[in-house]
Amino acid sequence: MRIGRLLDHPTRHGDADYGRLALELMLESATADGLLDEPVELVDEDAVGGIGRVVAGARRLAGKGCALILGPSVTDFAVPIVPVLDELRVPAINWSGSGLARGPWCFQLKVGSLPDEAGHLVRWIAEERHHQVAIARERGPIGSEYGEWLRRGLASVDADVAADLELDPTSNEATFAEVADGLLSSSPSCVVYLGFGPSGVALCRALRGLGWHPPIAGNIGIGVRPSAEIEGVVFTDVIDESNTVLRRFTERFRSRYHVDAVPLGLAASHDLAATAIEAIRLAPERDAAGMRAGLEAIRGLPAACGAPGTAIGFAPWDRDGYKGPLVVLRQVRGGIPVTLRR
Repeated sequence: MRIGRLLDHPTRHGDADYGRLALELMLESATADGLLDEPVELVDEDAVGGIGRVVAGARRLAGKGCALILGPSVTDFAVPIVPVLDELRVPAINWSGSGLARGPWCFQLKVGSLPDEAGHLVRWIAEERHHQVAIARERGPIGSEYGEWLRRGLASVDADVAADLELDPTSNEATFAEVADGLLSSSPSCVVYLGFGPSGVALCRALRGLGWHPPIAGNIGIGVRPSAEIEGVVFTDVIDESNTVLRRFTERFRSRYHVDAVPLGLAASHDLAATAIEAIRLAPERDAAGMRAGLEAIRGLPAACGAPGTAIGFAPWDRDGYKGPLVVLRQVRGGIPVTLRR
């Protein structure tokens, strides 16, 4: 049977496509352990570049007979593709953060959760007694939905929004400097970044360039690749070094391939593969409809993402896969993310 990999965001580190390598390792192990009784072919579609490419890629995968699609991963694409997959009647597992990316044929392993992460950030703001919060949001669906949930939470803890500025991820350094200056002029007690990630690092660099070092918090995207610019930043994450599922798989992956991988991408790849394998095992038929039924039958599958105890499961009316303590709070210390709270 065939499984499609809809790549709207690269899973590479250096020369290695760790995303594909991780999936292949999981499928190989499942075959060796007897969980799979027939070969599974992974079919890649490069859909990086925009929603048009993502939609076309999904249609091509369906046309090639894929009974399941893994992807997309970016909220901007995972939400608008829902009606397309419903039309194609091929189940897909996305790993975006918006609950709007679920549907009859759209299952979700939310590697991050826009409303849940906002709640964790509000809790941190309240604990640190920040009453004037400056928000920098990436322009687009991700920043908008994050911002909506954050503002609701801030109102519940009597914290005021001192500034709410949008960031264009395609901006140059001068524009980021202007946004940083606008945040500074609002005299906040902390800054919160909400967005896909890279623009958050650029914003932190601009803030440091002003000689200003306020407490900074952000969502999962900002901490994907720790760097000097985000030293001290507090951020939500679904990576927890005490999760034994992730630790054991990371050891297996490094022992097999001798290459590095982004922990978030590696954990997501493990969970996507584990979910696909379990769906194949439980599917009454090895076609698209059978795979949807197989996904709906999954319960209590141990997850690499999240704090220890996070599991994966679906049901006929439940497309939200992760169950348990998924989101944790971390901080970059000495260039290394450290879990502060589960």
